[in-house]
Amino acid sequence: MKFVKVCDDDSVDCSGLVSSECFTYWLSSRKSAPKFPHESFRRTLTAHLSGLDRRKPFSKEVEANLLKILRGRKVWPCFENIPGVTIGTNGFRTKGFHEKSTEGSAVKCLPVQRNGVIMQGNDSKSSSDKRPLSEIASINEGIPIEVQSERKVTRVEPYPLAIE
Repeated sequence: MKFVKVCDDDSVDCSGLVSSECFTYWLSSRKSAPKFPHESFRRTLTAHLSGLDRRKPFSKEVEANLLKILRGRKVWPCFENIPGVTIGTNGFRTKGFHEKSTEGSAVKCLPVQRNGVIMQGNDSKSSSDKRPLSEIASINEGIPIEVQSERKVTRVEPYPLAIE
């Protein structure tokens, strides 16, 4: 990473990632210039920061330092001298990749409904565990589960176990 500096005390300085030199270097590396270069640069940087679109996220140290810079409510330094560009004035509210992964580790194991099929496991998209809700509910031994659909989360109570 060309624009990230490691200090003597092993801390990182990410101010170079939002510098005009980094923006110019990034723009020159494109095969064809994007229609909206400022917005494209913002999207690229924030997608790497939050790990979106299958992009390789920054390391924890770089992410933490860069989030401090981007969460400030001022125009990014690379766009300060460009009139009409206000990227950064609202701050950056999205969580970084490592922030999300440390907070949401327990949620990943919930059963998820996709196209009417309940899937259970750490990676619901690639899970081969496709069982009816009644089987999953009985496995959870009476613990209610949440089923996620495209638009809402529904709380589903498991079927009561038969008492003989």
